[in-house]
Amino acid sequence: MRTSHSGKAYGRLALMMLAAVMSIVTASPVNAAPSTTPLFPGDQVFVVHSDATVSTCTVGPYVSFAGNDGATRYGAVTAGHCGNDGDDVYRVRSDGSREMVSKIFGAVNDKTSLDYALLPLNRAYVSQGGPYTPNGVMLTQELAAASFRGTDVSVCAAGITTGTRCGPLVEVVGGRIHAKFPSDHGDSGGPVWVNTANGTEVVGILRGNLLADPSVSVIIPIGVPLNAYGVKLVVAAR
Repeated sequence: MRTSHSGKAYGRLALMMLAAVMSIVTASPVNAAPSTTPLFPGDQVFVVHSDATVSTCTVGPYVSFAGNDGATRYGAVTAGHCGNDGDDVYRVRSDGSREMVSKIFGAVNDKTSLDYALLPLNRAYVSQGGPYTPNGVMLTQELAAASFRGTDVSVCAAGITTGTRCGPLVEVVGGRIHAKFPSDHGDSGGPVWVNTANGTEVVGILRGNLLADPSVSVIIPIGVPLNAYGVKLVVAAR
């Protein structure tokens, strides 16, 4: 795999903080010994909040960035409403044991067009696989241009509740993408993509349903978290 489409860095201080979180996550004790089984985009995770309640969400696209030591560090994005900064993130193994995989970092949720968070990940969790093989990014401007021209665009998403599904692009409005496919609780944060002549291109992460029309899903453009965190999308090696 390699990385592509660098977001605008949001400051050295933030990257230093993120590198520090990565070090803490790598060293943090877990409920069971950490495994080397990948945590793919589209996989289920559980977020434990400070009041001990638990939310279920979906892992979004992988991202990478350069640590303070120059080494490449990894993570994944998900929905900001999945949890607050510092909340523990774990998955349940096939034997029922819990495995801590990350902590919520830099969560943002203004309940409109900004809804994203970062999951710093140990390198062992990052691998090619899952519901899609990303080759790059399709920015909002490209989707909006296609919609304006009347081009039929099929948008696909993966979530732990609804699974992998596709539907037509409806519109790009207010900094969000709307597409006609179902979503449900637990799907939040999952990867959203389109298949093009250039391969699979990531367009964003799932936020939820449109209140005015629950059959339409709301997507946060991938460029938003990439720019906010100053990270790159991890794409397949060619």
